[in-house]
Amino acid sequence: MGCHLERRTLGSKRRGGFTLIELLVVIAIIVLLMAILIPVLGKARNQARAVRCMAQLHNWGLYFDTMAATYNGRLVDAARSDLPRCCTQGFAYFIDRTKDKRELFCPAVFRRPSTLASARGAVAAADAYGAWYCGTHPWRSGSYGINGYSPANPLNYFEPQAQQPGLRLWTKGAARQPVMLDSAWALGYPIESAGPPSRADTADRQNWPFCINRHNGSVNCLFMDWSVRKVGLKELWTLKWHGAFNAANRWTIAGHVGPSQWPSWMRDLPDY
Repeated sequence: MGCHLERRTLGSKRRGGFTLIELLVVIAIIVLLMAILIPVLGKARNQARAVRCMAQLHNWGLYFDTMAATYNGRLVDAARSDLPRCCTQGFAYFIDRTKDKRELFCPAVFRRPSTLASARGAVAAADAYGAWYCGTHPWRSGSYGINGYSPANPLNYFEPQAQQPGLRLWTKGAARQPVMLDSAWALGYPIESAGPPSRADTADRQNWPFCINRHNGSVNCLFMDWSVRKVGLKELWTLKWHGAFNAANRWTIAGHVGPSQWPSWMRDLPDY
């Protein structure tokens, strides 16, 4: 009878923890869930940043619209003689100095110019997730840029790159005329024949600073009708940057561009 009780007592003992195999199974499940959730959360975060970027550009559209109403349909008072001659100063000329400076930066931009690049008088172009810098710019840095041919650039009255008069608002086809968008530089003068940069981390500061992969193969753009939408990088060449810009140039489907003509970093991006 004592042996029977002893066996009964030993059988009633409970385990005090998990076995090694059970722990490994739990860890494997957690790792699998993280592998599934992290990309989803990252995508949702990027989409939220893109939406905030579009909201900021919408605010700039309201600002430019107010400027146009102030100057009888113009985005600059043509009678003024103190327009700055530096392109980066010209960009800042239109920015109300009391405006929140954070709206100069796309929410997806997390790299600001380094101390070395920010030395007085230095110039640093941006990339997809970095801000541009210019020592002569009153605000020094930003991550949006102006279409240099548009009325939003006061210097198109002076600079030879802008062949259009540009001071009055365009009315015909305004929904395809860019004003302000994600950019690696404060101003850009797109040229039909100029192709995209050969590398994703090298921006074309003069002609196509807007061709940067900031929002999953696209950039956000404010148009002359003050609408804001996402524009695919390959679609940039189809927009009406100025009145004489050929939107069916060699870098468009209408111009018979081939997949192999795009640099490797753009080949897998969707067409428009």
